[in-house]
Amino acid sequence: MSDANRVNLAYDVESAYGVVPDVCDLQNIRFTSEDLKQDTESTISNELRSDRQRGDVIRTGLRANGGFNYEFSYEAFDELIHIAFMDDRALSADHSVNWNPAVVVGPAATISFTTPATIADSGSGFGSIVAGQWIRVEGSAANDGIYKVTTASAGTLIISHGAVATAGAGASITITQGEYVENGTTARSLCIEKAYLDLSNEFAVFLGAMIDTFSLDVGENSIITGNFGFLGKNETSGAATIDSAAGNTAAPTKSVMNAIDNVTAIYEGGTSMSIKSFSVNLKNNLRERFAIGVLGAESIGTGTVDVEGSITAVYTSKTIMDKYLDFTSSSLSLKFEDADGNLYVLEVPQIKYTNATRLGGGINTDVLAEMSFMSYRDPTELITIRMVRWDV
Repeated sequence: MSDANRVNLAYDVESAYGVVPDVCDLQNIRFTSEDLKQDTESTISNELRSDRQRGDVIRTGLRANGGFNYEFSYEAFDELIHIAFMDDRALSADHSVNWNPAVVVGPAATISFTTPATIADSGSGFGSIVAGQWIRVEGSAANDGIYKVTTASAGTLIISHGAVATAGAGASITITQGEYVENGTTARSLCIEKAYLDLSNEFAVFLGAMIDTFSLDVGENSIITGNFGFLGKNETSGAATIDSAAGNTAAPTKSVMNAIDNVTAIYEGGTSMSIKSFSVNLKNNLRERFAIGVLGAESIGTGTVDVEGSITAVYTSKTIMDKYLDFTSSSLSLKFEDADGNLYVLEVPQIKYTNATRLGGGINTDVLAEMSFMSYRDPTELITIRMVRWDV
């Protein structure tokens, strides 16, 4: 008998669809539950028999699917988020983060601030910072924080999602454009291994697993959670691990984030707001391709990237509701910071609200604004979803 507490889940990126790489270095996954499985399609023979019995049960197809639930922590899922977004930047061979690299300006004593939205550098050091990306300011007592860059030149940044106070040059200031991933078109498949560690040499291997869905859920007084969902080729049993390295790569060990201490800013349309819950769901609309003579999917096709979600807030103003009623565009972004100061920003820069209510639910309750949204290609930034990170 096997205990769920002794199940280990790990993956590597395949060398080709459905093919374990020659040098397989499995990356352990932090998870709370999983339902990876193979579904078999079958039919019963309809041959006429004089003894009234069925002659056979015939397999007509199979598919591998399922996923795992997780508790959100810094760095633990960065490579999987990269893969889920189909970001076009190459992955690192050792599973380390390989997002679009950070741009660091400073430390410099030539950087000044003018309220509410201007950061200037008399040394013209901003040439590599890109409009639309996010920056972290450090070393300015009044203006340390995370901002979005709306306009960038070598000498001047115009920012949003927060305001700066006027401060002259002189302090030693560092400005870092964060590492980031965005939705792209590069599809990758994984081999996933389940190891039953309290049994002797018992393994399940899922080949050709591609990430179809990714979700992140933030609710008041709760741990931040989510799910990765897969479509794959098949499941096989093994008597030995597929890992060919000297043991699996350990999962990162940063602390689990919660909605009380670790969600430090929420912006709707660039303006800070208070909410009770937030969820975002990405779907790659994958489809299996089946062929005669091939057991399981021959390959998996990619579809459009759909991003949708919801927010719930205590109703205080008609401003957000009017965006739904008038069907005007907006944006959403959340900032997560762990106990060590590591930071993420999750951003959907172009959304429209597709459903909304502001109802009095009953006696002694708050009126809640419950909003559903869909994200789409931002006409300026040319993306649908972005995630940005800064290490301490």
